[in-house]
Amino acid sequence: MNPVLEPKISQAPGKKKLWIAFLVFVPLIFVPYAASNIIMHVFPALGGFKGINLAYIGLFQLISVLGILHLALKYLGVSWRFIGVPEKPKASHIILGLAVGLTWAIIQFIWLFPATGGANRPDIAAILEAYDHSVAGVLGYAVLGVLGGGISEELYNRGFFINVLNGALGNTALSYVISVVLSVLFFAGGHLPDSPLMWLDIMVPTLAYTALFVTTKKVTASICAHALYNLLAVIGVWLMYGG
Repeated sequence: MNPVLEPKISQAPGKKKLWIAFLVFVPLIFVPYAASNIIMHVFPALGGFKGINLAYIGLFQLISVLGILHLALKYLGVSWRFIGVPEKPKASHIILGLAVGLTWAIIQFIWLFPATGGANRPDIAAILEAYDHSVAGVLGYAVLGVLGGGISEELYNRGFFINVLNGALGNTALSYVISVVLSVLFFAGGHLPDSPLMWLDIMVPTLAYTALFVTTKKVTASICAHALYNLLAVIGVWLMYGG
């Protein structure tokens, strides 16, 4: 077995249970993300997808995902370690994750964003609109990025998706590769990129976060990278283009 590709699973549920958990809980966990966005866009009286509402959405997504994951792990009869949550995060994993998140932020703000339109980019224009011209909006987006993105998405898209699908497929080196590839496609596709530039913007960090998870077998580094990048992106867009 390849020690890099083969995850160590101390508590191994049966394949049938793993398949049921994957087919039931992966779509179920996706619901809070879709619902929170749809509701805010469909019912403008609620304030829309902007301002302080973004913080509420981030909290809702995190609480919902943690709750559903708890039910899934309870059904499987395993602990959070099964999906890569360590009892005590390693400092080296934290530092590695922060370094990756910072590096991607630097690349985007020094080169990629200015070279591809800056404030005229559709994604940056949408972020600026979501800020609602307020500090509360910036803080709300930061909360959404860290809680709804950095933490909950890594637990869901990396830890749960990869390890549960891998176990359901047989827990081999090949099944792990398949699970990782499908996780990358699922995560990137879930962000609905609609242009080559948007695909580039989502695929680079997706591959980076996935590589962190694969090499460390824990979600610590990928959470740190994802959360820090999202936080820096919110602050950076505000400082560079918000005026």
